Amino acid sequence: MLKPIGFFFGFLYIAYPAMLLFIHQNAFNTNEILKNTVQSDISSQGISTKGDSYQSQMGWNKVYKVKEYKDRFLVFLSRRQAIHFEKGNFPSVADIEIFKSIVRLQPNVKVSKKF
Repeated sequence: MLKPIGFFFGFLYIAYPAMLLFIHQNAFNTNEILKNTVQSDISSQGISTKGDSYQSQMGWNKVYKVKEYKDRFLVFLSRRQAIHFEKGNFPSVADIEIFKSIVRLQPNVKVSKKF
């Protein structure tokens, strides 16, 4: 016979993560704004993003830190919120280096050791 505590932990480790995945996938699939193609322009002034139904501009003073990974950059706006830029979406390797140099010039932005 399954004890109540065993059922609880079974639910906690199996059903709950599956339920969260389903909820988030459903939210993404039904939200047209999240599916928009986004164009980002990066300059020494900041990052501007433009989608089908919105436009946003953010100065470097709003950026907490930037981390580089093998295939992407994460631009953190806070400890838990980040914008990701796939390296494959940069037109050339030279543009990746320009982005890195712009980030390095920002005095208030922390960068990962890989930079």
